[in-house]
Amino acid sequence: MRRFPFLLFLLLLEVFPAAAWGEGWYLFANHIHSSYSEDNEEFTRWKRTPGELIEMADERFRALGMSGGIAITDHRTLAQTRDPGFVPVGVAQPIVGVEWGVSGEFSGHAGLLGLSGEDPPSSDGGPEKF
Repeated sequence: MRRFPFLLFLLLLEVFPAAAWGEGWYLFANHIHSSYSEDNEEFTRWKRTPGELIEMADERFRALGMSGGIAITDHRTLAQTRDPGFVPVGVAQPIVGVEWGVSGEFSGHAGLLGLSGEDPPSSDGGPEKF
């Protein structure tokens, strides 16, 4: 399931309908990769452009009668934020994010939100694969 976070997100929405969330709640998908993540080539058929992902989120949010945000957190890049499709669509708001990590003896990764500027560097000066 780790490689299909958006599918898991949609499953959770089916299990917990909008009525269960109550008034004033917003949906938030906090870890979704787009076609800008260069690794995980075996999953290219699942990759979507930022615009496609935001449109999918808008459709789902509307079906639930709610608004929400979608953080597109591609691996070590903010290029997705410069895509023409990285704009609000209906009730879905795109959130700037990146998945950044380190490799080696102390490996791990984190999802960072609200960044600006250029692509974040890796910890060792080069790209890593997760």
